[in-house]
Amino acid sequence: MKQQGLPTKPTALQNETRSAAARRGASIAIALTVMLGSLTACGFGGLLPSDPTSDTETTTAPTQEPTQSETTEPEATTTNAPDPEQTEEQASQKQLFDEAVKTYSEYQKVEITAGKRDGRATVPKELDKYATGEYYDNVVSQVKNADQMKYRLADDAAEKAKLQLRPYKDPQNKEALVSLDVCLDLTAVDFVEKGTGTPITKGMMIYRKVAMKRVDGSLKIFNVQAKKVAKCPIKGQSDLP
Repeated sequence: MKQQGLPTKPTALQNETRSAAARRGASIAIALTVMLGSLTACGFGGLLPSDPTSDTETTTAPTQEPTQSETTEPEATTTNAPDPEQTEEQASQKQLFDEAVKTYSEYQKVEITAGKRDGRATVPKELDKYATGEYYDNVVSQVKNADQMKYRLADDAAEKAKLQLRPYKDPQNKEALVSLDVCLDLTAVDFVEKGTGTPITKGMMIYRKVAMKRVDGSLKIFNVQAKKVAKCPIKGQSDLP
């Protein structure tokens, strides 16, 4: 009977190779941290993970999660007319919530498309339709910084990304007309090397608190706070529409 060989100690060459891989992984983590864009002024939470092996927060954490009594949770894809028995105020709020869900879902597609660019990064022309103020400026800055990065979202990111939304009225944010709890699940999405498309790492789950206000008649995002989470804290799920 042939005996199974005992494990051998790693050779010097193997150790050197592993060390090189570890250094490469650390470099990737640093690069992805820059792309994530941890901006406390408006809390921009970007798409790419700073360190996929860490459970620590990567951007400014939400200051307070809405309680159940503060939250209204319509279906993200509901487009039916309000029930006639609803009060005028309830119907108006539902319409506002539906508009917020639609606006953010469209914005998310723009953000993912920008993250997939393999060549020189360009600011999406649709960005000013969905973002305003300091948040808009910070997104523009992050897009420009992406030129320095060697990594991007894989081409099938939009198909693999999962989006969960919960609109609500935040009594502590007087400037916000409507707020959203958002979970963007990128755990099935590959981040690849620019030029070659070689997979580098998987994404993560990002939890965002989004504040919107009306500007020139349209709902726009003006503040976002985000953090990395192991599990989405909100209920309900809808794929990117």
